[in-house]
Amino acid sequence: MSKNYIIPKVEKRLSAWLEIQERNARHYESEENQISITISREFGCQGYPLAAELKTELEMRTVTGWTVFDKALINKISEDNQISRHLLENLGERSRYLDYVISSLMPGWKGEEEAYELMTKTIFSIAKQGNAIFVGHGAFAVTQGLKNCYHYRLIAPLEFRVKTYASLAGVTINEAEKIVQESDSNRNSTMQDIYNSSFSNNEFNMIFNNSRMTVENIAKTIMYSLRDVLIRS
Repeated sequence: MSKNYIIPKVEKRLSAWLEIQERNARHYESEENQISITISREFGCQGYPLAAELKTELEMRTVTGWTVFDKALINKISEDNQISRHLLENLGERSRYLDYVISSLMPGWKGEEEAYELMTKTIFSIAKQGNAIFVGHGAFAVTQGLKNCYHYRLIAPLEFRVKTYASLAGVTINEAEKIVQESDSNRNSTMQDIYNSSFSNNEFNMIFNNSRMTVENIAKTIMYSLRDVLIRS
């Protein structure tokens, strides 16, 4: 029987993340030892359940807190002027590199897409600090140049993704199929237009077929792949 993965309220997750940042600052933990993980997925794959499973595994292995960043939490941080300013100030010299990343990822940048620029800076800043698990939103593309980031992708046949989404959203199979196909098209266009990426295989450490492996087994495989870089804090 599969687990029920309930997404905690964004305020609770934000508070927990800020506590982790404060604790790391007190203990002067080296950024070189703090990794981040990105999970890319085709629409309808179990991205958040995998992130939740990884969070549990990582917290047991590293004895420190980890935070799952989805769209809601990233937007919350981006919209908080005080937090955003603090993140960008802490970038220091890395801000020059970030400017290069943005110009490289977004060659056709338009003024009306400023929200994506802010989200990109937020993702980059958080990822560099480590102990972060990102679900979607181009995090794998934004952080390709960061040596402390590891990238994984979930794929699955359309039928599996349609059934998974229909069950999660409580809609009919026909409705789910339409939504999944439209989302696939929109995501591909956004990634190409905004992040100059097409989900190529060489952008990921590992790619998993979500229809052939449970999120529990995928998480254990990822943990095994990270065994040499995880350092107990």
